[in-house]
Amino acid sequence: MYFDHFATWLERHDPDWVFAVNLTLPHAVSVTSALYMAAERRYRGRRGGLVIWDHDLCGSNGRWDIAIDRRFYPSVPNDVTPLPAEAAHVNWIVVSKGLAREAESYDTASRPKVIANLLPVIPPGIDDRHHEFARQLELSPERPILLSPVRIYRVKGVNQSLRFHAEVVAECLRRSLPPPYLLVFGDLDEDPDYGDELVALRDELATEKYVRFLGGVPLESVREADGNWRLDEVDLLRLARATHGGVVFTPSVSDFETVGLGAGLAAAAEIPAVSTRYNAFDEVYGAAGLSCTTFETDGTGMTEAAVEFVDVLAGFARRDAELIAGLKRNRQAVESLFPTDPWRTLLGSLNDGIARSDPPVEERTM
Repeated sequence: MYFDHFATWLERHDPDWVFAVNLTLPHAVSVTSALYMAAERRYRGRRGGLVIWDHDLCGSNGRWDIAIDRRFYPSVPNDVTPLPAEAAHVNWIVVSKGLAREAESYDTASRPKVIANLLPVIPPGIDDRHHEFARQLELSPERPILLSPVRIYRVKGVNQSLRFHAEVVAECLRRSLPPPYLLVFGDLDEDPDYGDELVALRDELATEKYVRFLGGVPLESVREADGNWRLDEVDLLRLARATHGGVVFTPSVSDFETVGLGAGLAAAAEIPAVSTRYNAFDEVYGAAGLSCTTFETDGTGMTEAAVEFVDVLAGFARRDAELIAGLKRNRQAVESLFPTDPWRTLLGSLNDGIARSDPPVEERTM
């Protein structure tokens, strides 16, 4: 059934290249196998093919299944998990050197290229839609806006973000500073049980006045039929910057994130960030010298981090010269960590491969 679906779809739409995400996880393997077989039949010996873009692999995905109290994925692909083949029509990409090292142990002759994520460009200033959005959510322009750019997913540690935010609110009130809002990107319905826990925790922490669950963030900002705005990631970062806010990124397990874009997004917008110290943090950001408030994934050091972060937010609001210079250095660091040139090179090579395999125009028109 799956093979017929993919084969028919490829025949009908005739794409040059198909991009598929995280095929190397042992999830829906019958679907993955069918896609590989359909791509093999469609592209073997002709132009185009399959681009496998993996930002998660088994060993580095520490998702935990609480129902059975064990890892959701095995530490290595099991025997029934199809792996990328070494073939002209297959391009395998991973987003970090750590994932490339993990892939070296896999039972396939294919080895992935390392091409880092792309970060968005954050335009200056804010527009009318940002002001309208703030009014919709009853956000005072006098308070900083903190962003939690994650799904409602246990390992993403939204509970840690709520607790950290409560510590920041308490410290701000102690200093007579305006307490910040926390805007959580994810949809509570994605994991209803966890969503209920988060709402209960917010109420227990008495921060309902300051916390907003956005119910998902669109790929592009959109005004809905009722006239309300839903802002995309870039616009939310612009709003956080305009209010002298920042990003809160607090994975609650050390071995889930292979990159973790929270600190990177903050750096791209030149705003402060706080992050838990998950395994990949030091390899990705620490080595680049990124300046970021941190505490441990189990919450150790959270109170101290909250005090430090309030200092940072206060410095950001008064445009402290040393702090602003550090945020600019952060942006320069992530421009180096997440360069655009490798993607341009990849896309150019894919296009060149198509051009070389196509017959000359005069042959096609004869």
